[in-house]
Amino acid sequence: IKLNSNHNCQGAMQPAKLHIGASEPYRSKGRMKQPGNGVGHVVGFCTRQRGWKLEIDGAPMLLGCWWIEDAIRGGPETIPVVNVTTNVQQQGKEGEEYRYKCRCKQQ
Repeated sequence: IKLNSNHNCQGAMQPAKLHIGASEPYRSKGRMKQPGNGVGHVVGFCTRQRGWKLEIDGAPMLLGCWWIEDAIRGGPETIPVVNVTTNVQQQGKEGEEYRYKCRCKQQ
């Protein structure tokens, strides 16, 4: 997956994500991070947080399922991520649970 071109990683000023879309290296917590191009992958779905856990340029992110639900209803004009390549081999059969389990502690 890839962040949509209108992402706001720079404007949000979250230190862990400032390297994404940056034009030069960025220092965070004493480590130099090279500029990221916004590409990553889906780690899994978290039922507790109701969202997809993503890793974009090494930074963890959460895409709330409401984004997809609203898009299905014709809601937002764009969503924060787009598909770069399709990997049909990783898709489960209809009705199967997503194969990666979230490791969040259940309350």
